[in-house]
Amino acid sequence: MPSQTPPSPTPPNLQTIPLPAGLAGRVEVRLLDLASAEAALPLALSLLSAAERARARRYRHPVDTQSFALTRASLRQWLATQLGQATERIDIITGPHGKPRLADGALHFNVAHAGRYALLALSATHEIGVDIEAIDHQRPWADIARQAFSAQEQALSSDAESFYRIWTAKEAVVKSWGSGIDDALTSFSAIPAEGRLQLLASTWLPQLPHTEAWSLPAPEGYAAALAVLGDDLP
Repeated sequence: MPSQTPPSPTPPNLQTIPLPAGLAGRVEVRLLDLASAEAALPLALSLLSAAERARARRYRHPVDTQSFALTRASLRQWLATQLGQATERIDIITGPHGKPRLADGALHFNVAHAGRYALLALSATHEIGVDIEAIDHQRPWADIARQAFSAQEQALSSDAESFYRIWTAKEAVVKSWGSGIDDALTSFSAIPAEGRLQLLASTWLPQLPHTEAWSLPAPEGYAAALAVLGDDLP
């Protein structure tokens, strides 16, 4: 039965990200500027469930508490608007590998945050995954690539920007699968192709639903990616 309480409005600081052709009406992705939303932290905390507030308090650093609370509250408001429900009625549970989902499965969603930004994605029809990363030129990205990337991916990781473009794609794919990340990153390659990322399988991919991945427009100094599961993708 629909709630008599009107849903909270979608946060105005969510910026729509343009998506590749063929995804219109299937997936929406929005960017949240966490820094500009900082003043809304008290409201954000009030929109969270008791379990979410407890999780927010467990973070050791205030910036992590803020990022989680603002991202989760914005997600709750967006879901409430899409479903025509009150924010407090949104029942978010955790899957077997830690991927959050709606208890009734009415919508698929995924979120990621890094630095001052968060990505939020919704789909009524497809399992999805997103990732965003701040490009850190001091991070030993070449060493990480040797451990987590295939030979093809290592060859294409010539600098920090290209490393993060592949890294975000791989993370988005694994998140779309809802799998543990420990072994999954080395089970496939995400190779830049025309307009998208081509996924080359070594062990897992043949047994999983058809998956497509794309790099997304991101603020300067960041890399972002989207992955979508479905045999009906363009």
